[in-house]
Amino acid sequence: MTAITNHEPIIQNYIIKSIDNPRIYVACLSSYNEGRLYGEWIDLTLGYEYVQEAIRDMLSDSPSPQAEEYAIHDYENIPFKISEWEDIKILCETVEAFSNSFYDKKLIAEVMDYFSFSATEAIEHLEDHYIGEYESLADWAEEDLENSGQLQGLSNDIKYYIDYASYARDQEYNGHILFLNGHVLWND
Repeated sequence: MTAITNHEPIIQNYIIKSIDNPRIYVACLSSYNEGRLYGEWIDLTLGYEYVQEAIRDMLSDSPSPQAEEYAIHDYENIPFKISEWEDIKILCETVEAFSNSFYDKKLIAEVMDYFSFSATEAIEHLEDHYIGEYESLADWAEEDLENSGQLQGLSNDIKYYIDYASYARDQEYNGHILFLNGHVLWND
């Protein structure tokens, strides 16, 4: 089996869907330590077993006879930070969780970073706590107060004097909600 490179559009009946697929550049450390750059770009959407085999193939084809170890030296289309020693199985599981989720990928990454969650934990947290996307916290506050009935019976003349931004800020400062890049989540 050959590792996927940017020169091979079809590998073993897998068609690379687009350049938008998350992929990693895996480098042979023995070659790197000898002053040569040798490695392969590998598409993570093809699954853990395929990625592992592609890494083994890359190492066995290395110009360095002592090729045993690898590191991730670059990545593309992955909306979260990864280290050069990232666990490949967890990385593939994370990519799969991202691709199966309907939540905004950047939002998942922000929740992962904010709470130090795995992708699966972040998605589960969103399922339980996601409120919606808003232009501002004040927009959320107005909708929340309206939907909860707290504005019921007030005339529109009075509603214009309500400081929704201050109410929302207090909710955020008190830890009741979390505002991440336009998305509001319950934080209780």
